[in-house]
Amino acid sequence: MKAPVSRRRALLGAAVLPAVPAPAQFCAAEARNPDAELIRRCEAALAWHADMERLSLAEDAAFEAGDRVEEERLHEAQCAMVPRLHELLADAWELPAHTSAGAAARARLALTRVSYAPDGIEPHDSDEQMLWQLCQDILTLGGAA
Repeated sequence: MKAPVSRRRALLGAAVLPAVPAPAQFCAAEARNPDAELIRRCEAALAWHADMERLSLAEDAAFEAGDRVEEERLHEAQCAMVPRLHELLADAWELPAHTSAGAAARARLALTRVSYAPDGIEPHDSDEQMLWQLCQDILTLGGAA
């Protein structure tokens, strides 16, 4: 006997299902955009990175609140996500960009790898500054900035 499906799980499934393209739709999209797979991979890595960033902000809040148990739990959760992030990054960099949309997707992903100075505004050093500026140029020229 199958376990009953909770309302939350049913809603999540219903919300996700329409977003999955049918094979024919995916093939048509791929034919129109040779970077469709690259963009999909970059978006997957960006989503994973965003999830890790949310955990990092929650960890900071736990630290500020003095909740060391929660802080440690959130830190461990982030650490557990790192290997998958590295897999997603490798997948995204495996394919070359053929269009400005593909280059923009890669630039957005590369910006997540820039280390910032303690002020959180400027890139950490001149190498980081060059990477940041190159990505900004790509996004601006590609119309994605």
